[in-house]
Amino acid sequence: EAFRELHLSIIHALDPPPSYPNYYRFYGYENDGGYLRALSKKSGDNLKNLPSYGMVKDSCVELISLYGDLQVYKHLDLKIREEKLVEWFKQYQTSYPDIYWWEFAAASGSTLGVFMLLAASGNMNFHREEPGQIVRAYFPWICGLHILLDYFIDQQEDKVHKDLNFVSYYSNPEECLKRLKFFLEKSLEEVNCLPRSEFHLLIVKGLLAMYLSDSKVERQGLSYMAWDLINQAGPDVHGMYRFCKLLRRMKVL
Repeated sequence: EAFRELHLSIIHALDPPPSYPNYYRFYGYENDGGYLRALSKKSGDNLKNLPSYGMVKDSCVELISLYGDLQVYKHLDLKIREEKLVEWFKQYQTSYPDIYWWEFAAASGSTLGVFMLLAASGNMNFHREEPGQIVRAYFPWICGLHILLDYFIDQQEDKVHKDLNFVSYYSNPEECLKRLKFFLEKSLEEVNCLPRSEFHLLIVKGLLAMYLSDSKVERQGLSYMAWDLINQAGPDVHGMYRFCKLLRRMKVL
């Protein structure tokens, strides 16, 4: 309950309550000087200034609620964690029949969809159908691709430290690559349906370039999989990949 109560502060930032609770009431540490409560309230006050925020609020709350749920289940005792994550997914499985439970969990761990909804709500000419279009593109596809790539490059590190890694649930590297390519394919397909699709396309391709340029990919012998994904995304990703490599050598990225 401590994790759930802490993450309630993010929901309240998106949908301000009449009064703000003590978010640390199930936690051992409470003396933050009122910082978390003030941050949640200030965020909510600022979001009211976005001209089309009312059109995206419900979708933002829905996605952030999934994010909070994931944090709760992800930090449970190892003996029950997987069981609870699977039970959680079963509530949503009919809406997402094409993905595994760990892929749903991975997608829930990304806040890209919320950021995109908030950014779009700054447009006073925002069309009523756009929030749904953004959510369909970002969840589970772009959000899932985002976090699966993160776990993909951290496989060895997480294994050493015995940390949860959703990519480890694939039966073999071939299945892992097949599913990553599927998420990439769906992401590219969905962004083409969005207004300002070039911007969203840049995000998808940028995720590939940023994550797959990490030296951890080569150290784990995953370069062949990385290049398969890069080639699928298009020739322009090659340049983005090389640029990210340069930034890493300069220790900027």
